[in-house]
Order: sequence, then structure tokens, then C-alpha cells
Amino acid sequence: MATTLTNFFKPVAGSSDKKAEGTPAAADSHADGDSAAAAAAAPTASPAKATAASRKRKSAAPASPAPAAPAAAAANNGAEAASAAAAAVKSATKAADAANEAAATAADGDEPAAKRAKADSLASLVPASWARVLSSELDKPYFGEIDKFLRAQATAKVQVFPAREHIFRALDLCPFDKVRVVILGQDPYHDVGQAEGLSFSVPAGVKVPSSLQNIYKELASDLGAKNFTKPKHGHLAKWAEQGVLLLNTGLTVKAHEAGSHKKVGWHRFTEAIVKAINKDLKGVVFILWGKHAQDAAKGVDESKHYTLKSAHPSGLSASRGFFGCKHFSKTNELLTKQGKAPIDWQV
Repeated sequence: MATTLTNFFKPVAGSSDKKAEGTPAAADSHADGDSAAAAAAAPTASPAKATAASRKRKSAAPASPAPAAPAAAAANNGAEAASAAAAAVKSATKAADAANEAAATAADGDEPAAKRAKADSLASLVPASWARVLSSELDKPYFGEIDKFLRAQATAKVQVFPAREHIFRALDLCPFDKVRVVILGQDPYHDVGQAEGLSFSVPAGVKVPSSLQNIYKELASDLGAKNFTKPKHGHLAKWAEQGVLLLNTGLTVKAHEAGSHKKVGWHRFTEAIVKAINKDLKGVVFILWGKHAQDAAKGVDESKHYTLKSAHPSGLSASRGFFGCKHFSKTNELLTKQGKAPIDWQV
């Protein structure tokens, strides 16, 4: 590269480069000064002789140097050529780098495509704090089969709740190391617009389901009117953000068909979640309403954690042991006994 650039800047004949070959500018200056001193020291000549001498000097004076414009143009042309050459080299280098990257990608089995597929996988949606403790579960074949099943449902235009991005919302809003309370549900709500990835919760603006209406009644009875006012919505994200894991044992459902995904394999995954909490955390309060939730938490070590059990809050069973259970005040008593902050149940 250096050799090419040198050729572009080869000196042009007849240009001022002669000074660089042995006639420094400083020498010109000294020479002019010496001539002036000699003239001052010489005796004054007559006007006629001076005029003749002047004509003689003019006739003997060297010709004026050639205009500098051609030399400047040549230099500009050389600079432009050098710039073009540098750009060509840069372009060639970039192309070579791209070719090398493509070759490496091919050797790695199309790594970018693999990354895209992985980024779109069901496992990639599990929040980092949970993925760390559930990593072995995410690699098991059954979890991949759940992903394939849901993709097939989507391809067939089968409506499934909640939306794919909300399947793990309970884990999103309640990181693993922040879990203080677990409320286990069964299925997501199966009507349009209800399910949002949190057990018993519905988005604001959606009619409050009967089970949640009964939960609100028990809250008002348990905590008193001064501490709880029945809300007009059913959105429970505030609980999740305080460390209440609102976990359904089944994380998806077909529209309008309760229990339709109970054999998909979700129970294995949610059992693993309960086991991880039981093993790695301490002093968690498990609120277990109904036989289904109680069976799902059978393995909880009650020497490390607390369990509160009652009937389910549905309209069919709430009066058979759910009303009057006082699980909300009891939960806060158990938390404060451990030096933990109580839950603000008002939503």
C-alpha cells in the first residue's frame, strides 16, 4: 500500500521541488541580503552608466519560472487518486471480512438462524431469575413438546389463552428471590379477554369473575372496611409486584374449554416451580384453596414454610370453608413474625 501512494506523489519536473534538491529557502534570503549590502558599499555611478548597467542586468536576468498552476493540478490529481485507492482497499477489506464471517457462520451450522430460533422459543420467554433455577427443566423433552403443541395450535388458528407473551407473566412480575407468598390456581380463565397470566386476576375493565368477587368479600371481612375497599376491577398485579406468586398449575387453555390443556404437560413445569421454592427459599406462605391446589403443594416442607388451606372461593364451594378462613390477615402475621413486610392487599 505504501509503495502505491509514493508513486502518486512523484515530483513534477520544473516545479519548485528544486529547492528540496539543495537550494533551501533560507539560502535565497541570505543571498538577497548580501547583494543589498554589496550595493550599499559600492561607489555611486553616473546616471548614464547606471541606466546602461540596469539594461544589462535586465537582459542577463533569468527567465521567469513556469506558472505553478500545472504543478498544483498534478498534485491535486495525485491526491484524488490516492484517496480513490484508499477507498478501494477499504472496500476490498470489508468484502473480505464479510466473506470470512459468512464462512465461519456456515462452519458453525448457520448460527444466526439458530439464535433466531432460540430467541423465539418458549424457554426464551421464561424470566432470567426463574430460568436459572429451572434450567434443567427447560431442557427436558416434555417442555419442548409443550412448545411444539402451542405452535401447532397457532398454525391451526386455534384460540389459546393467555397470549404467548403472557404465559409466564406470574414469573415476570414476581422474580424468584422475591417470592414471599404463593397463591395456586388451576386453569387460566377461558373466555375472551380474561386470562392475563396471573391466577384469579383479570385485566382492568373486564368483569370481575365470581371467584374473585368472593375473594374480595373475604378480604373485606378479614381486614375490615378501614383496611380494604372492594375495588371495581380484578387486576391483581399489585400483589404480584409485592412478592405474591399468582401461579396457575396449568398455564394455557383452549378458548371456552376449561381444563382443555391439563394433559399438555404444564403440571410438570409448575410442580418444578413449587419444588424450587420449597428447596431454595424459606418462610414462604402457601395459600391453598381447594383440593387441586393442596395436591399441587403436597411436597412443601412445613418445617421451612407455611401452608394455609381452605375450600376454593368459587360460588359452588366458598360457603363450605372459604368464607371466614382469614388467610389474608394470617399471611401478614406470618410474614411480620419473620421480620418481613406485610402485603398490602388493597388493589
